[in-house]
Amino acid sequence: MKNFYLFLAFLTLNTVLFAQNEEYYFRFAISDKIEIDQITRVISIDKIDGEYVYGYANDQQWIDINNLGYKIERLPHPGSLYEHKMTNTLDKIQDWDTYPSYPLYKTMMQEYANSFPQICRLDTIGYSVRGKLLLTVKISDNVDAEEDEPEFFYTSTMHGDETVGYVLLLPLCW
Repeated sequence: MKNFYLFLAFLTLNTVLFAQNEEYYFRFAISDKIEIDQITRVISIDKIDGEYVYGYANDQQWIDINNLGYKIERLPHPGSLYEHKMTNTLDKIQDWDTYPSYPLYKTMMQEYANSFPQICRLDTIGYSVRGKLLLTVKISDNVDAEEDEPEFFYTSTMHGDETVGYVLLLPLCW
């Protein structure tokens, strides 16, 4: 596995791990499809169903879309409609049908580095807005050297309600 780099960056995981600012989910009616061009400059559109536009917005986008004069109906966030099974123990995570809690996630990442110290180094790329570490794992035959060789950067869960990628990357370390 000479000169092979594997980074696992868990950015903005789920709200339990690395939640950022509030994300609003909502819908509103439009009178003409031509309005969509302006709306996409303000929010992320989830779908259009008939006259209704369903969208996501962060704090600033929420203010901006409300300033456009639409009658907005706030909806439950789709990610909140599913009850995620969480676990705090390593034995329960082995089936990979639950999400590890933040303390278990930190333990697992440390275990990867401790189990393979010659090829694995645990690092951080900073903190979430809630003060939780954003951990990475570097896997290489020369883990402490910066080499002029090809690298791979694996990342997951770019949005807080897309947590499955993070769980799929954890066993990749083993």
